[in-house]
Amino acid sequence: MSSQQNQYLKQIRQVMTHPFFTGQCPECEQKLQLVDRVIGQSHCSSCGWTDEAES
Repeated sequence: MSSQQNQYLKQIRQVMTHPFFTGQCPECEQKLQLVDRVIGQSHCSSCGWTDEAES
């Protein structure tokens, strides 16, 4: 599989599972408020899931 195909599949996976698009945590399925659904800044207060990049 090419690098472009891998990148495309990664983007599709993000659309299908990210709270910005689904409105719920991908780990525990807790509903997240609209203000908590920002790509790169999403956080679930129920299970602690986050999409913030580790520093």
